[in-house]
Amino acid sequence: LCVDTTASHVLCVDTTASHVLCVDTTASHVLCVDTTASHVLCVDTTASHVLCVDTTAWNTVANMVFVEQPVGVGFSYAENSRDYTIGDFGAAMDNYHFLEAFMKKFPQYANNDLYITSESYGGHYMPTLAQRIVQSGGLPNFKGFLVGNPYTDPVENAIGMFGTWYGHSLVAKPTFDDWYKFCINPGGTDRECDRAQNQLNKQAGDLDPYALDYDVCSTPPRPPVVTSATRC
Repeated sequence: LCVDTTASHVLCVDTTASHVLCVDTTASHVLCVDTTASHVLCVDTTASHVLCVDTTAWNTVANMVFVEQPVGVGFSYAENSRDYTIGDFGAAMDNYHFLEAFMKKFPQYANNDLYITSESYGGHYMPTLAQRIVQSGGLPNFKGFLVGNPYTDPVENAIGMFGTWYGHSLVAKPTFDDWYKFCINPGGTDRECDRAQNQLNKQAGDLDPYALDYDVCSTPPRPPVVTSATRC
């Protein structure tokens, strides 16, 4: 961290506008980026809003590793193109080998309790990875796994999602009953099921299915366009 007392165009915190970042062309002691010192953040030592170290942060008691998987996702890659054809079992094997290699490369973490977690389709590959770890016995400090909003089965997922909509009074009971009758209980045709499900989506309207209580923008967000410096 440093204080740049000479910069003319630097970052600051605008405390009068919902604490947003802006460009202050007049300040002498402001938050800035020092491009000559490994690109570190500077601190305004005279202001009431300063950067500090959180001594109670979670990373003082735990370590987290993010894995982009299966291979081909994000920055993960394979040297053999055939490895990109992979299923849940293969992904579990790859992740298990990664955990083994990680503990060998960083033995200082080998004795820590190990938990694995994921969300969405992690409802498939996280249990398979947990099973592989337990069966192998190669990671004795493995304590458990967590999945958030997991995708496990298409029918059960639909029941959970549409049932939640109905429970929040976002859809009418007759519409939900029709969907359950034609899509879940035996006897409905694909056409009847599709029609009932379309009605559910129509009644629910424009909502975020992952966060029902979040505000929904009425118009698409527009990217900001900076044409000139904005004073604090």
